[in-house]
Amino acid sequence: MNNNALPYALGAILLGAVGIWFHDFALQWQPVPAGFPLRMQFASASGVLLIVGGAAILNRSTARAGALLLASAYGLWLLILHGPIVMSKPGDIGTWNGVAEIVFMIAGAVTLYAAAAGALRDKLAHGVCLAAGFSALVFGAAHFKYAHLASSESDLLGLCNRRWSPGRGIVAGERHQGVARRDAARGDDGAVRAAGARATRDCRAG
Repeated sequence: MNNNALPYALGAILLGAVGIWFHDFALQWQPVPAGFPLRMQFASASGVLLIVGGAAILNRSTARAGALLLASAYGLWLLILHGPIVMSKPGDIGTWNGVAEIVFMIAGAVTLYAAAAGALRDKLAHGVCLAAGFSALVFGAAHFKYAHLASSESDLLGLCNRRWSPGRGIVAGERHQGVARRDAARGDDGAVRAAGARATRDCRAG
């Protein structure tokens, strides 16, 4: 078993399982339009792909194939889903935050791909470090813009847990906050505020 890849692999597997369970895409990472044809089917297929890639990484003999699969999938998310959003709103930090999150995920997959073949080459390691550093800078800048969203997440989870069971409260709170983060990735500030208000109202209503 490839223990070094365990956290990354589990992240991909759980993300895929959530997509299959909710029959939906991965919120801010996959901002697929609501009217997309065969949306539920493609969302489930995407979830299966993530699970397969994550499971493959855990096996040393298939680790490179799994890492390549995940890096390719995340790269497609970046180009097809986030590319048009960045082109339409290049000056909005929320759109770049979505890009940075995917870039960070790709950097992890590339690192695991290279590590499965031996030592990480200097040029590749330098590129991964630059990608991770870029992502961290964008994350920090996004927190300044969406400080109200970041600070309200713990309050929302506490409210949901008081109204419902802890497990259900965490799932519901994170689901609503995920919608808000997806809208932030699209650069839709109005939708972000609406998602936060809707989440609070739903938790209070129980």
